[in-house]
Amino acid sequence: MKRIIALLLAVLCFVSVFSGCEKVDRNEKTTETTTLKAELPEIETSYNEKNRTMKTVYRNPDGEITSISVVTYNENKQIVKESTYDKDDNLVNMITYKYDENSNIIEQAVFNSEEKMEYMYKDYEYKKVKTDNGEKFIKIKHNRYDSEGKVDVVFKWEYDEDYNCTAMETYSTEGELLTRNDF
Repeated sequence: MKRIIALLLAVLCFVSVFSGCEKVDRNEKTTETTTLKAELPEIETSYNEKNRTMKTVYRNPDGEITSISVVTYNENKQIVKESTYDKDDNLVNMITYKYDENSNIIEQAVFNSEEKMEYMYKDYEYKKVKTDNGEKFIKIKHNRYDSEGKVDVVFKWEYDEDYNCTAMETYSTEGELLTRNDF
């Protein structure tokens, strides 16, 4: 009787261990995963009177400042500028934002340390849709412009029947698919 119980427990243990395993297709390509030990930076954040993040200071594990991020908001509580500085308070980059009357982003410009525009996102197209919670705007497409003001990439979004974003694609100006990200 003890042998039967021991055998039954061994079988149950075997089944429970392998029931959590996932079947793997041996022909599927895999990548090697490497885990690196890294110490996380220390983050110190300051807020304004409306509890909006205004300044974030990043420090390495030794306590030295590595970068500083400063965020500016408009009267509608929308981010209008994000600036990143190095430890010596020199500008690293800056991003500016503009919005339409429906609070949809219509322009995002990225500047380098010399405050020269590197690229800009604009020509946003939105579609107004009805949902269970009312109406909302979903982003359909927009363009990215290079530093010379020429379109270099076109972004397009796809949605399911509930208007959840399911994919984002990028295209060249000639219409060639460059990337596709499924969500």
